[in-house]
Amino acid sequence: MAIVTFETLREVQRKEKKSENLAELTDEFYTGVKDYFARAAKTDFTEVRNARSIFEDIIDRREKKILNQALRTVRLREKAEIKAMTSKEKELFDRLVSTIGNFREYVDTDGNKFELKEVKTEEPDDIEELIEEEKASAENTEYVKIKILEDTPEIVGADMQDYGPFKSGEIVNLPKENAEIFVGRGKAELV
Repeated sequence: MAIVTFETLREVQRKEKKSENLAELTDEFYTGVKDYFARAAKTDFTEVRNARSIFEDIIDRREKKILNQALRTVRLREKAEIKAMTSKEKELFDRLVSTIGNFREYVDTDGNKFELKEVKTEEPDDIEELIEEEKASAENTEYVKIKILEDTPEIVGADMQDYGPFKSGEIVNLPKENAEIFVGRGKAELV
């Protein structure tokens, strides 16, 4: 285990500030921080106060990054970069993905109706496996060609891809579900 010092904390904080990605940490980092605070408490009160502030900033930044990664994993089916996470952070990430995924299933909107479904309470399957299944189902999506009748903002299609913004007169291929919604609302016609 590497010994954590005030300088170590400052370096981790710099890395977290500098990048949108998590700085790679091991489980030993948190054990080292605990040991550092125990050692420093006996010497310099000002250093301990500053170190606690830095450590809290590191934790806040890492939590936000983990939350954002969980959101991207659920919303965009992005593969998560979990190698930089400690085991407890991976556990937090998995729970966030599960909770957000359950909420997304509970609040299911298909564009025409709003339906509340029963929330799952079971533990999630392997996250990577779920992402692969979602990608496979997106690859089997049927597409329909439509002509846009009025300017429309960007949408996220049933295949979880971004489409638009659309201009009146534009001809586009959209997932069948989305095309039917556009046609049903008079914003497009089948080509």
